[in-house]
Amino acid sequence: MKLSEDGDDVVVRLVETCGRAVRGAVDLPLWQRRFEVDVGPFEIRTFRVSRDPEVEPEETDLLERPLSAARESSESSAAVSRMTARSGGT
Repeated sequence: MKLSEDGDDVVVRLVETCGRAVRGAVDLPLWQRRFEVDVGPFEIRTFRVSRDPEVEPEETDLLERPLSAARESSESSAAVSRMTARSGGT
């Protein structure tokens, strides 16, 4: 757990190390926040949690980008790579 790079939210990283899918609860009593999450075998999941209890925890990638933004970035990079390969690398 740590403070986010660009704000005063907290970043919580969960790691499953026994090779079994589990359901766990993250409890942040000082912030009056609690949420449950499923974690797959050997999976790493990262969540950005706002101090505002009205804001749902948001899953992020390891660089603290929202997963939706990370997927879009990855898809854009793949599209550029395909276009470059088709044009012979120029």
